[in-house]
Amino acid sequence: KGINRVMFCGGGETLTYRQAAEAVALTKQYVPTVLMHSNGVLLRGDRAARLAMSGLDNLRISIDGSDEQTFHQIRGTSLTKIIENLNHFSSLCEVPISTVSVISKRNWRSLLGVPDLLRQVKNVRQLYFQPVEVDFLGWEGTEFYLSREQLHELRGTVLDKCRRYGLETNIDDPDFDPLFF
Repeated sequence: KGINRVMFCGGGETLTYRQAAEAVALTKQYVPTVLMHSNGVLLRGDRAARLAMSGLDNLRISIDGSDEQTFHQIRGTSLTKIIENLNHFSSLCEVPISTVSVISKRNWRSLLGVPDLLRQVKNVRQLYFQPVEVDFLGWEGTEFYLSREQLHELRGTVLDKCRRYGLETNIDDPDFDPLFF
């Protein structure tokens, strides 16, 4: 009965709200499971420390590439900084970290290395992947969508690496939606 899960996400970066950790702590008083989605840019210093102590159940971070160039092209920021922030956050607490990677022609080759990169971050447990969706924007999908062969290679490589590293993934389930896990 009632609400059993709240996720802070959408409409902009969640950590730009200076009282994000306090909002999590307050929500946690009424809801058993509280999650937050972030790009990880502001996950440092006092914000990271307060979030680590807030009662958060899972932190989800957008990781759309495993190399600096691809990541910067898509996210407009430094992958190295995000990994540093994730390592810092992991040093402060045991909050599990999940990542969400949007798959497109622009980044699929770089996504092959995401498990290698993230296995080194202590609290990362789950790697979620979802195909890019551009149809609702009126854009030409063929510029973004992978071929069957590309998707097959991505799935096979990522699934193999995740199994080797003990990471959970949804890459072998094409109907999985990481927002409702």
